[in-house]
Amino acid sequence: MPLRPPMREAPLALAPLADRVHALIEQLVRTVDDESAFEEDVRWAVAQLDAVRARLAPHARRVELGLGRPGDPPDGRPYYLTGVLIGRHHAMTMPVEMTTTRGVSTGSVNLDVAWEGPPGCVHGGFLAHLFDCILGQHNLNVGVPAMTGSLEVRYRSPTPLHTDLTFEIRSDPPEGRKIKTRAELRTASMLCAEAEGTFIVPGRPPGGAGVWSDAEG
Repeated sequence: MPLRPPMREAPLALAPLADRVHALIEQLVRTVDDESAFEEDVRWAVAQLDAVRARLAPHARRVELGLGRPGDPPDGRPYYLTGVLIGRHHAMTMPVEMTTTRGVSTGSVNLDVAWEGPPGCVHGGFLAHLFDCILGQHNLNVGVPAMTGSLEVRYRSPTPLHTDLTFEIRSDPPEGRKIKTRAELRTASMLCAEAEGTFIVPGRPPGGAGVWSDAEG
């Protein structure tokens, strides 16, 4: 019984706001105390962000999700779902471009210093996050809405920031409720990382209602 929360797209107006928030995060990690006005400028920025949060606060909902299940809070926060990849409404979405043709997914991504680990390189944990998202989206694109059971990432070389990275994803034929999916991530000249995941189409949970579909799986 696949997990299917109510499909709801994020308001389009949130995308440019999320872009600005991400740009601020990226700029923040490049900021250095190099002049006398630094602390004054930081205090000014904090005050501006406090004002922005206060202005937007009436539009925010409770922390608890509202998924249409019995007992859900009527004012619970929305769950914006259009696939496995984090949507444009989120400041930490990765700028992934991806297409699936004849069972093979290919795509690209270019990551800035918000994703940095070792100097000049993407953090390995963020790479694992990237693989988890793109492998899961590939599975969804080929008609297998599965959840991650295990994920193994092999780091072959440092993955540079501000570099066009490409990937290719393939999966084995499903075996019952399981499917194995693999991907490689490369620059134009080297293999950066590989991943293999085992994904599982979920069964009916205790109670069986709410976000779970009625289709047999």
